[in-house]
Amino acid sequence: MADLSLDGLSSGIPTQQIIDQLMQLEMRPKESMEAEIYELQAQKDAWRDVNSRLDSLEKKLTQLKLSSTFNSNKATSNNEDIATATVTSEAAAGSYQVNVNTLAKSLRIASDKQVDSSSELGLSGDVVINGKTITIAATDSLTDINTKINETSDIGVNSSIINDTLVLESKETGVDNRIEFQDSNNVLADLGLITGSKTNLAVSADLTASSQHSSGDYPVLSLNDGDTTSWGNGDGWNDDTVNDFSNDWVQLDFNSVKTLDQIKVHTLDSAQYPASEYGVKDYEIKYWDSDSGSWQTVEEVTDNTEGTVTNNFSAVETDKIRIKINDSNDSKYSRLTEVEIYNTQEQYKNILQGAADADLTINGVQVNSSSNTISDAVTGVNFNIKDTGTAEINVSSDTDKAISTVKAFVDQYNSVMDFINSKSSYDPETEKAEVLQGDSTLMRLQMRIRSLFTERVNTDSDYSSIYSVGISIDRDGVMSLDTDEFKEALKSAPDEVMNLFKAESDSEGFDGVATRLDSYLDQLIQINTGTIPNRLDYYDEQIERVEEDITDLDRRLESTRQRYLEQFTAMEQAISRMQQQQSWMMSQLASLGSGSSGSGLLSSL
Repeated sequence: MADLSLDGLSSGIPTQQIIDQLMQLEMRPKESMEAEIYELQAQKDAWRDVNSRLDSLEKKLTQLKLSSTFNSNKATSNNEDIATATVTSEAAAGSYQVNVNTLAKSLRIASDKQVDSSSELGLSGDVVINGKTITIAATDSLTDINTKINETSDIGVNSSIINDTLVLESKETGVDNRIEFQDSNNVLADLGLITGSKTNLAVSADLTASSQHSSGDYPVLSLNDGDTTSWGNGDGWNDDTVNDFSNDWVQLDFNSVKTLDQIKVHTLDSAQYPASEYGVKDYEIKYWDSDSGSWQTVEEVTDNTEGTVTNNFSAVETDKIRIKINDSNDSKYSRLTEVEIYNTQEQYKNILQGAADADLTINGVQVNSSSNTISDAVTGVNFNIKDTGTAEINVSSDTDKAISTVKAFVDQYNSVMDFINSKSSYDPETEKAEVLQGDSTLMRLQMRIRSLFTERVNTDSDYSSIYSVGISIDRDGVMSLDTDEFKEALKSAPDEVMNLFKAESDSEGFDGVATRLDSYLDQLIQINTGTIPNRLDYYDEQIERVEEDITDLDRRLESTRQRYLEQFTAMEQAISRMQQQQSWMMSQLASLGSGSSGSGLLSSL
């Protein structure tokens, strides 16, 4: 069929305009469907916002279900430049006088200054730093060595280059975190980091003991002969008081004052007699303090099962050391194989900062720590020392945390209720209804949330409802908190106020307001099973259904439009044919008329 769809080509009728008008009538169902999708999407968006706000409300409830919210403590310091503290709920209220004598410090040492950082040093060989082996090549520069140290995992030191000088610093503070070196190839010595190996001060010391085994096979004099493993036949020490540790000790006299900060204690440890079964278990290391004329303990070891224990401590100056054994793993004899004593500082050539433990007193009690954070001195209190001096730390109940948590819930509750009201309201003046106006599910949800939090809990306590702790709801449904009343209730009966919110039937015999509301909110917003997620799925299904109906309608509309086009085209074609016939007839008639007039003229001639 010829395409004669030009508008009114034959008829002069505005066919395209007529078709568009006809299609507008046909499309009215589609407009209704699109309006339905818009409304469904608006309802879905509103419910999604409700879900989001309820999720935020549940997060606030979670805090109200924690004991730490109501049993929290706080610590204040009268001199935060000296010391501060953090506390847990286990901390007891009290005041702690902290007197800091020494801060814990990390060891920092330096090499000799090099010509530059990029030239080859010509040093080669393996070095061991804190038990980690690093291979140095002759072509390595100071920068290369610095990089190799920093790229070695778990090495326990940070390396840097300052003014063509290699600087090493322990990652952790305290004397236990010194830097240990092995330098059989003299690479570190040539760099100027160390002077050489440490001197074992025990070698030249005189040894005595509280007793030694009557067999004569275990003399105390063998404890500095350099043999750390042999036992018996003149090697190793064994006391002579079986099952009695009241006075077991060995003593090393230097005959002059020495500086020392490390003692290695080797106890019996062999395949036949492992340390975990026969070695020294508990012992103390003491040094003679000539100023006080008494033995002072620098290290105390308990529950040891190792054959060798390296004991590091802040350097002391003394002329004798005593190791007091308090128990062994078989609880029979004290047994040692060797004692080594060192001043580790002498191996470092350029000490920028010596390793040190924190030295302080807390309420007059001596405390030593490898860290400037002391967490094991007072239960529930972590002291953070920052400088030498004195500070007073006060630990007290922290009602502010509970108040701020309740206030956060109240604010979120009001936000939820205000949003629900805004989405379900009706304005009689404008006759405008909001998107969820009249939604019975939303109305029930709102009422249920309010009742679960405001109804009394099943307890005989004076604090059995939120109104008893200063929480109220006005006639417009707005919740508010009287902080003074809440604080007073919390101070008067902290456990009862806590249970008002967080109690659970399994333990307290009833559910607190936060517990029961949290359970209900979980039913509402739980993914896949919650009421609101299921509601959102329903909207998605309805929108998809209408969209499919629109797709079907579009196909029908296109078919209808095509039918109208074909009909009007056929009409135009028919009119065109009629016009052609009319034109032919007129031409024939004209032709006939012309013929008659000519004949008459000829006849008259």
